[in-house]
Amino acid sequence: MAENTRKSSRFTFMLVSSLALLLLGFMAFTIIAQNDRNKLQSRKSKLEREIIEMNQELEQTKKINRPI
Repeated sequence: MAENTRKSSRFTFMLVSSLALLLLGFMAFTIIAQNDRNKLQSRKSKLEREIIEMNQELEQTKKINRPI
């Protein structure tokens, strides 16, 4: 009987440990994914600003190079 209790508690410990590791892995993955998303959003904003600036410069260049 004591051996069954020992096996049961060992199984419970392994199960809880495995679930805890799985939860920690999921949390780490979520944090990394959020960080990547923030980086991509920042890059997107920067590219959008650069496009607006280039379009403004292009318009100015077109105005300067128009034939009279």
